[in-house]
Amino acid sequence: MSVRIAITGGIGSGKSTVCVAVRAMGYPIYDSDKEARRIMEEKHDIIAAMVEVFGPETYVNGHLNRRSVAEKVFSSPDKLQKLNSIVHPAVIADFSDWASRQNSRLVFVETAILFESGLDKAVDNIIAIIAPDELRIKRVVKRDGCTAEEAKKRIDAQMKQEKLAESADYVITADEVRPVLPQLESVLAKLEGRV
Repeated sequence: MSVRIAITGGIGSGKSTVCVAVRAMGYPIYDSDKEARRIMEEKHDIIAAMVEVFGPETYVNGHLNRRSVAEKVFSSPDKLQKLNSIVHPAVIADFSDWASRQNSRLVFVETAILFESGLDKAVDNIIAIIAPDELRIKRVVKRDGCTAEEAKKRIDAQMKQEKLAESADYVITADEVRPVLPQLESVLAKLEGRV
């Protein structure tokens, strides 16, 4: 049985960069965002539940109308809660099924909303990726072409990094001062039981 490890961090923390390195080292990673999108377009029971909550305009030519869903979710906490109750359990079940089919001692899941989604209950260890807020804002502005204010709003809407770090088994700081790779190798050595 594989050890299941979550790699989590807020927007602009450097989580994706760490995941690229983990993948390059040959470990399997489940990308929860990507898989959630796939599940919402492939699983008939999920599609039916989405249409029931968000209306027939939720899908256009078999593809999720993300803009339509986003507009409804952002204007209604109740709709957001319904979306989460449809998608999160499906992602957790899909991840567990995927993890059981891997033949690697360590398997990883990349997720920005580990605790909010309940995915923390499906993993054995948690690695939190953190970075200073100013750097995170700069990264998000560069990546998404948004304003610093918009980036800050998105960061503020997520779980605070300090809380995330406290809840994690391991913390990697992606502050462009300390190199990430040695930190990652040290964590992996511990997880593999080599130290």
